[in-house]
Amino acid sequence: MAMPKPEFTHKNHVSAQNSLESLAMIDHSSELTLNIATPVGKKFRCNTTFIGIHSNAYILTELPSSDGGNTRTFFQPGFWCNVKAISHRGEGAFIYFRSQILHVLNKPVPLAIMSIPEGVKLTPLRKEARYQVKLPGAVQFDNSKIECEIRDLSKSGCCFSTSLLAKSLYEGDYATLILRQGNLEVSVEGKICNIQRNSPHRIDHGFELTDKGKVSIRPLLELLNVNGTKIILDHHPTQQEDT
Repeated sequence: MAMPKPEFTHKNHVSAQNSLESLAMIDHSSELTLNIATPVGKKFRCNTTFIGIHSNAYILTELPSSDGGNTRTFFQPGFWCNVKAISHRGEGAFIYFRSQILHVLNKPVPLAIMSIPEGVKLTPLRKEARYQVKLPGAVQFDNSKIECEIRDLSKSGCCFSTSLLAKSLYEGDYATLILRQGNLEVSVEGKICNIQRNSPHRIDHGFELTDKGKVSIRPLLELLNVNGTKIILDHHPTQQEDT
């Protein structure tokens, strides 16, 4: 049974930032989404891997593998593309910019050399910092249930990872996330807001809680405790001593 689409109270703010400073927020080997347009109006969308910045003058990316010769057709010097990246540093951000393909190399390794954009737009990924955790869980969607691991947590969202071989979720999907800590099991409703492949073996999913989900997750957040400089989850709620 399809889950109803609840209301969200989250609004994003877009800001323009210095290009090199913003590009430095993109982690090496993270995923980029490219929308390439030819001079005659044909368009091609693909995902590829960010290699890095060379001499503060060029963006280096891998060439994506695609069927039907699309890579050869659309990765041509002079073509422009709109690029989206995701930074998970700090509060996180979507990073948008426009870049031109300058050179394409096939040997000894296939890569594309692109221009540094004149400007970059950032959209906050989340309103508050998330705490790194490592919790077993499961995600239910479309009458399916797959195991996952919750990797960070906040009062309005989280990030969970699934196996590369698991059934795929997509941006905009509504789901129920089941989080487990000791004898406590919490089910929260939300929406997949971004997906990124950050390793060869897992896929990370940004999960935005509905207003109902924000209420449901409170018992788990009450278990957050500081251990030195790290945020951990106690197995039992911390009891305050009488003063």
